[in-house]
Amino acid sequence: MGVHVPAMEHIAAGLGETVLHAQLSVPAFVVAFGLSMFGAGTLVDRAGVRVASTVGLMAFIVGAVLAGAAVGLPSLLLGRILMGAGAAFAIVVPRVAVASNLAHVTSDLARLSAIQSAVPALAPLLGAAIATAFGWRATFWFPAAIASALLVATTLMLPKRPQPSERGRRDARPAPGWIRRRAWLLPTAEIALVTGVFLVLLAQTSNLLAHPFELGTAEVGFVLALTGVAFVTGSVVLVRTRDALRLQRASRVVLVVAMALLIVGEASVVVWTIGLMLYALTNGVLVPAGFGAVARAVSVSKGQALGATGAIQMLFGAAAGVAANAVGGLTPMTFGAWGFVAAVSILLLASVPVRLDR
Repeated sequence: MGVHVPAMEHIAAGLGETVLHAQLSVPAFVVAFGLSMFGAGTLVDRAGVRVASTVGLMAFIVGAVLAGAAVGLPSLLLGRILMGAGAAFAIVVPRVAVASNLAHVTSDLARLSAIQSAVPALAPLLGAAIATAFGWRATFWFPAAIASALLVATTLMLPKRPQPSERGRRDARPAPGWIRRRAWLLPTAEIALVTGVFLVLLAQTSNLLAHPFELGTAEVGFVLALTGVAFVTGSVVLVRTRDALRLQRASRVVLVVAMALLIVGEASVVVWTIGLMLYALTNGVLVPAGFGAVARAVSVSKGQALGATGAIQMLFGAAAGVAANAVGGLTPMTFGAWGFVAAVSILLLASVPVRLDR
């Protein structure tokens, strides 16, 4: 998602567009990413891992090639939409596979989250280096090459027929009851709020990092990479902890502190970076823990439930990113203020009692 973000100003210049318009490539990806999670969850329930993975990788490759060859904003956005649609499968498919083991679902999802985030954590730094050395178009060619290699590996390594556990999931039918349960709704809302802050940051990178702190492409990439490393660290801590609930409670408090730092630290890039890293650390705890809660709340159609949660997570973030662009962009202080509201809302949601009734 973030490989091309440090090169946003170069992309805008190369296409003859404003940075504000080029930044729409982030919410375009996220909207497609979110909407496709609905279909990805259903497909993996019914067709198995291999089919779902192949469909997702092919869509991503086509989108990356189109974005890399873009001659204007429409082709860039279309490419990013296809990339987002394909990327949804890469997230949902492993989550469904991991969620089958309820005894260790929180730690397993945290471990998966750390693995899935390790490369994206370095994506902004890698993107800055690629853009500097080869130009902004290479920030799309590189992901296309990686996805092509993964498609070959998927074809060669995954079984052609669904495994027995997958054949059982193919017959799963929608279970409308789970969508009304607090045990599903509350963690889904928390995930959406905490992730929305990061997606707004990606959509507003120029307004929040490059311009106010006078950072270059490589420096923006470095700051974003630090936040990615902090996210992975949070997930690793969740894997190792013996008391996940206590860690979640502490993370919600730290999230409020992080947003306060973003409000008061608008004049200092060091303070702002510390605030971002604290936020990302809590993100790495709360998001996989939230998906673990979703998996425990739903006994059947886990693909649909996890896909729906992921879809809401991404669509909420995309809407927030579009809204930020619509008002002309955010400042570091206003970004922190909105993040503070989200953090307090998360604290309030956590106080609502939940029953895991079936």
